[in-house]
Amino acid sequence: MRFDVKSVLSSMLFVVLFSLISTYVPPQYVGYVFIAYFVVILIAMTVIPKIRSKKVSTQIAMSGSVLMKVSQQEVLSIASRDVELSKEMKQMMTRFLLFTFVPLLLWFSLFQILRSVIIPGIEIDKLELFVRYLAFYGIVIASMYALRYALMPRKMIIAVMSYEVRRGGIVGVNPSISIPFPLDRNRYTVHYDLRRGFVEIFDRKSRQALRFYASDPAKLKDIIERYGLMPGEASEHRNAVDRNVH
Repeated sequence: MRFDVKSVLSSMLFVVLFSLISTYVPPQYVGYVFIAYFVVILIAMTVIPKIRSKKVSTQIAMSGSVLMKVSQQEVLSIASRDVELSKEMKQMMTRFLLFTFVPLLLWFSLFQILRSVIIPGIEIDKLELFVRYLAFYGIVIASMYALRYALMPRKMIIAVMSYEVRRGGIVGVNPSISIPFPLDRNRYTVHYDLRRGFVEIFDRKSRQALRFYASDPAKLKDIIERYGLMPGEASEHRNAVDRNVH
């Protein structure tokens, strides 16, 4: 499991910010400030990735003619014949439901218990109160992260319903994705399963396994090896064809 420095730093910032809000904002306004914060974060998490994806998609579209194009009907036809897919999806969804609901239950239970223990009901010095809130939010967030990494599926399989491949990368629809070539080898790994008819690109950052089904997976594999991998990496991946990545 990779150590995500950005995620840790953002969590530390969250702890400090929420401690400041809880300490210095009048109690009657704290709830409104938290709601405004989450709304802003939600909008940013929705809009910024779309802007980045659109920019990358434009760059890929300008990189040359279409080398391969796969329609939704083709993907559905091949995926429906993949008898192992339903088993994979069932296992993934079970872990995803645990990953979604268990941390929420922990949040609500810890929030009430720790608050009553760490945050006194009497008025104290602001600096001491701030330090207590740092400890309070730090424990809650650390516990949430521990459960997240324990319960999160090792990979989230996403079958890209339609896509096109160019010299500069892959652009997919439903979900909207853009993967530029050459691949960032610190972020992506590639797995081929020609028997089941797909090429899978695993994003270590998001844990998404973007699965590209094709009626001619060997052609897709060759294109990725030619334009998406360095010569040495392409040779290495030829030896890994039809092996599963766990």
